[in-house]
Amino acid sequence: MLPFAAPAAPVADRCLFLHGLGVSGNVTDALFMGVAYWMKLKKVAKKLCNHTSFPVFDTVTRGAGNASLQDDFYHVAAAYQGEGDRVFTHSMGNNILARACLDQGKCLERGWFQAHGPVTGSIFPDLLHDWCPPSGAGFPERLQGWAAKLVGYCSPATYSLQTCDRSGSAAVCGGVSQLAKIGNLTRHGVMCGTSGFGLISVLSPLLGALDEFYMRPRGAAPDDGMVSLSSCTAAFEAWNDATRANASFAEVANARYYRAATNHGDGMGFDVDGIGADRKPISWFESMIRIGWRES
Repeated sequence: MLPFAAPAAPVADRCLFLHGLGVSGNVTDALFMGVAYWMKLKKVAKKLCNHTSFPVFDTVTRGAGNASLQDDFYHVAAAYQGEGDRVFTHSMGNNILARACLDQGKCLERGWFQAHGPVTGSIFPDLLHDWCPPSGAGFPERLQGWAAKLVGYCSPATYSLQTCDRSGSAAVCGGVSQLAKIGNLTRHGVMCGTSGFGLISVLSPLLGALDEFYMRPRGAAPDDGMVSLSSCTAAFEAWNDATRANASFAEVANARYYRAATNHGDGMGFDVDGIGADRKPISWFESMIRIGWRES
């Protein structure tokens, strides 16, 4: 008879997970919130956290520079800053909290854990702006239909993630000091992806194609299919330099700063880990829940 294995005891009190671009404010209309966003991660989080929260906000009509969206994200995250709490953000969620701090002075006391954040923007929203009306000549055939809607294309939210040389960008574009300020708030843990195809999933063909046909030819590689590695690591690197923290990225999932062979969708935690130390996004989230805030 096999010995009984006791379930993992919670190691954190409350865990908050804030989503990124392309989610409707109504959960019944959200493409991923009820299907894939955080799907596999939810099971892990509910074992390790006494309480979990996965709130839903409109990130289709409101971009990272929108004051009301910044307020929504800030006020919910500000309630999760205790020693036993954890705050995680994916994609544009990082930019929203960053802009709340830089634009309105609403800076979290401890900060948050960053996953696949386009800190200094992304080339892909630049392309979307040029493809969409009224300025664009039309969306490329290979990205029409559901694949385009997947990223909330032709929306104010998408355009807010343009790179810093584009008007209307809500990326962190104010220089090294502002980047370092955001890096201090995300020093607890950062995961960045380097593979458009990533783990094998329904998103792999789309993000792999974006990487091959649009990101790499424009010098964005390595990237996760939507966000370049340099954009994702920009705030961390500025903080590291400013504080002489001597921290670095590693390709193991228990590292606070994780360089993973994952794509942008993998950072949503909707599928299981892959084979290989650098292909385990779920394990990284679990590790960050376990080790908690970095105080120095």
